[in-house]
Amino acid sequence: MNRMRRIFLSFVAVLSLFVLCARAEEKKVTIIPVAENLYLLAGIEGGNVAFLLTDKEAIVIDTGEAPRWGKLIVEAVKEMTGKPIGTVVLTHYHGDHVGGLQSFPESADIIGHDNMAEQKLRKTNEAHRKENIEKRYPEYIDTLKKNIEKLKAEKSPDLAKAEGELVSMEADFAEYKTMKVIYPDITFSDSLTISIGNETAELFHFGPAHTNADLVIYFPKQKVLHTGDLVFNNELPYIDWKAGSDTANWIAQLKEMQKWNIDKVIPGHGKLAGKEVLQAQMDYLIALRQAVADSIKKNESLDAMKKSISLPAYNNYSGQDVLPAEIEAVYHEMTAPATPATQTK
Repeated sequence: MNRMRRIFLSFVAVLSLFVLCARAEEKKVTIIPVAENLYLLAGIEGGNVAFLLTDKEAIVIDTGEAPRWGKLIVEAVKEMTGKPIGTVVLTHYHGDHVGGLQSFPESADIIGHDNMAEQKLRKTNEAHRKENIEKRYPEYIDTLKKNIEKLKAEKSPDLAKAEGELVSMEADFAEYKTMKVIYPDITFSDSLTISIGNETAELFHFGPAHTNADLVIYFPKQKVLHTGDLVFNNELPYIDWKAGSDTANWIAQLKEMQKWNIDKVIPGHGKLAGKEVLQAQMDYLIALRQAVADSIKKNESLDAMKKSISLPAYNNYSGQDVLPAEIEAVYHEMTAPATPATQTK
């Protein structure tokens, strides 16, 4: 068990997709009981964070999207439990789930899938960090500044809000440039059981779905499943085809997990739910795949699909702006030959 983590001054892909507007000091973290010794942390920016309290330590699932959120998680767990955070499980490597890692205790064991290993991610991390620092953040900040000048000229009542957003975004950018990516101490291929004191968490990887490194965590005593980003509750899911996503296998995984003894589901994003959320996510992916398949049969181009495809049954879902990216992901999945990155391990 290697506790000496190699740290690189780069950050994980996809953080640019999440706008870090709210300052951590303005947020209050709420601890929500889910089941016996299992809790959900509300008020953290990023993917849903949960922790299992054993008689020896706390096992934390995901870390928020930035160091300040990681700090709040650590403080909240310590204040409530009085026990150390001994283990951190990462559901996958997207920035909104791992960005808070550098605020966690150095002594904690970090667990992830084999595909989160350093050599497989370093080039990707560095490329995305370069793009974010040189392009994405500066472009967004420049857009905010131009909007502020326009609002000033119009003497708009929205000026103060826009100025506040600019201050927040510039602070986020400054923090982002100091962030580090931390790789797991412990990785595995298919499954791993964590038994600490009086509690157990079962970790599974069933092949590519949202990415090629997704984990789900099942708490058998509590009958609770943390799905990571295999479930977005009432939100359009992000599908990372460049990270080896596979929506067909994603659907198969959701179908299989419905057979499990589950009372509650902690999704990667969205509110705590019952088992029915697995079917809801599966239905959405099936509808999306059918829409793309129909367009392919009509010989529509990818650009045409992005304009023509709509899923009115899901218009009430948040995150509608990601639909074109979802269409592109499924299109590539259906038309490109399989590669090692998209094969089930």
